Formats: sequence, structure tokens, C-alpha cells
Amino acid sequence: MPAWSVCKGDTGGPTLGTANGRTVVVGVNSQSWQGGCLGTDPAETRTGASAARVDDLAGWVQQVAYGPAFAGAPWENAVQMTAGYYTGGSAGGTRHMDLIVVWDDGEVTLYQGGEGNDPAHPFSAEYQLAPRKSIWLKALSVTSVNTGGGTDGLVVRWIDGEMTLYTTVDAKGFHGEKQLAPAKNETWRDDAFQLVGGRFTAGGHRDDLLVDWKDGHVSVFNDVAVNGLKKQTQVVAKNTTWPHATQLTSGSFTGKTTDDLLVRWSDGETTIYPGMNGKSLPGEIKIRPAKPDKSNWADATVVAAGAFTANTTADDIIVRWSDGHVSLFPGVDTKGLHDEFRLAPAK
Repeated sequence: MPAWSVCKGDTGGPTLGTANGRTVVVGVNSQSWQGGCLGTDPAETRTGASAARVDDLAGWVQQVAYGPAFAGAPWENAVQMTAGYYTGGSAGGTRHMDLIVVWDDGEVTLYQGGEGNDPAHPFSAEYQLAPRKSIWLKALSVTSVNTGGGTDGLVVRWIDGEMTLYTTVDAKGFHGEKQLAPAKNETWRDDAFQLVGGRFTAGGHRDDLLVDWKDGHVSVFNDVAVNGLKKQTQVVAKNTTWPHATQLTSGSFTGKTTDDLLVRWSDGETTIYPGMNGKSLPGEIKIRPAKPDKSNWADATVVAAGAFTANTTADDIIVRWSDGHVSLFPGVDTKGLHDEFRLAPAK
């Protein structure tokens, strides 16, 4: 029998190949002409066979297998979320954005983005970056930035007013710590309200920091990796509206060259400011009304945007709701929210 024949009894068996010098399974045998096999008409010389390809399914299998573990996490205790490329990958690559979650007991978890496009299973593995009862109990705000390192990093505002930049974060933890503001800093302890990282000025890395202050004024700190918190531009003057901005996140919802700012207000209204320019606030686009009859976004307790499905632009939104359930809204754009996929149930 020729070595390449697939005979009766071989259906479902592996088709092997070579990748990077190793033998790997690339398919599952299906059917063949069985030329040269025992019991086959000697006149049959055809040995061609077909197989179902499986070497491109590993990412999908991993995502689906991980789904129940993700859903079973205590999501009602998630207090901060931010997205970035922490475990490899970049826009346009196969691996999607990862999600960092800070829990109310001080644990920090990194959820690795998958490689499939199934919005119901966006993550494929998890890593513990900090254990329970860690210093991260004192983290008031975390937001993803990119400073030009091998992976994305984090800016953290601590309860005592200290501001910290971790230039890179990966599955092993936080690296390249730089202090942006010292502890017991009254400005960042008492006056800062919400903050979010992004590319809000043309060029450079995604390491601008937008801050909403308690008196309503809004500032952009340009290139914090280089300038720290020294280069500040006020984009909104003191007012009575912005103290109601309850959740901030940045993403690419409108196709602009700079990031868009998404704001969830205290009454549930949710708006996008397209293409932040670091100098003034663009005209807003409302994607959710205030106090609707259904799906009140006032209950959207923690919000993060990223590229969790198609790895091109960060236009997917993950929400942890007040009852603990988690939703993914893929492909958010100027027309608003579209499909909703529930990733975890209410607790």
C-alpha cells in the first residue's frame, strides 16, 4: 500500500504536516479513492484523498473552551476595565486586544484576546497580574496607553493622589514604572474625577491623557511618556455639565485619525466626541438617550472599548452592568449600538 493512501478505517484520523521543524496535525481524514488499499479493486490506482483542515481552528477552539471560565468570574466585583495589546498582537494582526480588569479585592486579571471573530467568545485565556489584597486595592483609575514599547502600558491614579505610568504590561506583570505625580498630591487626589488614555493629538503614540476634573473643566496632557504631566491643554472650561460624566473610554468609532472619546453620563445618555484634537471638544454624537424605557445606560457601571472581534479598529464596547452581567457591543459607529452579546450572566 502506498504510504500516502487513506484507506477504510482511517476516516477521522490525523493528517500530519510540518511547521517550524515540528510534526503537527493539519487536518482530519475524510475520504479517498483508496488506490492500493486492502480489498480495493487492483485496477483502482487513484490515491487522492480529502481531509477537513483543522490547523486554523486552534484559536477558535481555545476561545470557545474558555468562554465558561470567563462567564463564571465574579463580574459584579469588577471596578475598572481597560483594553490594550498586552500579550502580543497589533491592529490588523490575528490576535485581538486584551482586557485588564481590576477587582474590588485588589486582584488584577489580564484576559488575553482571541484570534477568532466570534463576538460571543472574545477571550482565550487569563493571567493573574496581582493577587487579592494587593496594592491595587488603592487604584482609583487605570487606563491603557502606548509609549512605543513592545506592549501597551498603563497609567494609574492611586487613592493618595500618586500618578504612575507603567510603560509596558504583559502576562508577567507591570514593567517600567515611572512616577508622574508624587503621593499625597492634592491636585490628583482631590480634584481629578475621570481620566482616559488615547491618541488625542495627531502623530506620536497613544499616550495622551484626557482628564475630567471635579469642577467640570477637561484637560489633555500630551505625550505623557515624554512630557509627564507637564504639557496640559484645557479643552473644556469649568462648567456644571462635565461633573456628570460618569464613564470615559476612548476608541475608533468614526474612522478619524485620532481617537474618539465616548462618555456615559449619569442619566444614561451616551455620546461620542469624534476625532479629539487636543485643543477643543468636537461636536457630539448621541448614541444612547437619557433615561430610555429599556437598556438604561445609567446602569453601565464599567465601560471599556477595544478591538475584541475584528482586529482592525477599537470599535467594540464591553460593559459591566450594575447587576453584574457583561455585554459586548461590536462595531459601534456613528449610528450607535447594534448587536449585543451577553458574555456573562447577572449574579
